[in-house]
Amino acid sequence: MHTTTNLVRVKRNLAKEFFACHEHLGDMGLGVWHWGLEFNGALASVVSYGTTCFCTNRGWLGKLAKTASCGVVQLCRGGTSPWAPKGTGSFLISQANRAIANLKGPLLIVAYATAELGEIGTIYQACNATYTGLSNPKGQANYIIGGKLMSGWSVRK
Repeated sequence: MHTTTNLVRVKRNLAKEFFACHEHLGDMGLGVWHWGLEFNGALASVVSYGTTCFCTNRGWLGKLAKTASCGVVQLCRGGTSPWAPKGTGSFLISQANRAIANLKGPLLIVAYATAELGEIGTIYQACNATYTGLSNPKGQANYIIGGKLMSGWSVRK
């Protein structure tokens, strides 16, 4: 049997439903732009990109993007159906990285792995990503707004 594979743009509500079923955090995070990989018309995997969870005017990644005259987006979430063939997730990320670059222009794409959940970034390594080290973003960007201490996460949301 011949398998047809298609990269497709995915609407927000469908991405949200897909991640609720096939992503261990159960949501799409800060995702704004969503792509999926279909096998014979069935959605096998979805990946979402959004604005970064850090200020691009500070830090070395922002400086690197400015030097390279490119934008910065974050790969926020990815999920794959259990029935999908091995390697589907990394294939989708490679294809979707090209698609978002075609949409937004030259980009630095940032992604994170959560060590507490046993993630070590294997999928990003499979996509030829550059490992830049560990981060501990919790508490690094707190704000006082109207006399109330708020996390950077809450402010961006």
